Amino acid sequence: MDEISKSAMIEHYSTLLDRHGPTMAALEYRSEEQQIKRYSVLAGIGPMGVLSSVLDVGCGLGHLCDFLRRYGWNGAYTGIDINPTMVASARERLPKDEFMCVDMSCESLDRQFDYVFCGATVQHRPRSGDPIKYMEEMVTRMFAMTKIGLAFDVFSNRVEFTDDQKLYVDPSYLVNFCLSLTRRYVLRNDYRPYEIVVYLYKNVAKNDLNIFTEWIGSEPRIIK
Repeated sequence: MDEISKSAMIEHYSTLLDRHGPTMAALEYRSEEQQIKRYSVLAGIGPMGVLSSVLDVGCGLGHLCDFLRRYGWNGAYTGIDINPTMVASARERLPKDEFMCVDMSCESLDRQFDYVFCGATVQHRPRSGDPIKYMEEMVTRMFAMTKIGLAFDVFSNRVEFTDDQKLYVDPSYLVNFCLSLTRRYVLRNDYRPYEIVVYLYKNVAKNDLNIFTEWIGSEPRIIK
């Protein structure tokens, strides 16, 4: 991300943190339900091992870690964010977990994680440069850092309104971009009408029925 956009975003969220303290309001969530719904759909990437490792890109205050722990996950959590004030506050909240100030658009960590999550982060449009290239570089870097899968969300351009500060993506373009990274992916548009949640998987091995070996099906749900 360009320095002007980065500085503006840091100032924006630092102001919210000063005003609201280490709460969901500092991250612009209007309610706990809204925050939980996002975490739930991101974690829907698949069954997570209880000791699996997680990288949370744009971690804010580390609330995703709290969410996963409530469901019994007890793995290693690493949160990264471009905002040093937010990172410091997250460290105070969760001193046993790892938080670092890292800009994923131009930096990488020298290790991999079972899962990488990125919620409400690549939705921000940089003020200069090609916004689509920015998103592609972010996603490509994040996908390289996962052993199992990456979950992230973007705004669809099939909307009735736009915000100059947000990045909107054509769903058909998104399919082709996903295919450039992996043959195994999921695009979900069942969560919010203008938001697409994407799952990208590393393992593309198939069995003799030409089915991905790690695909997990489910019984049909019939409701009366």
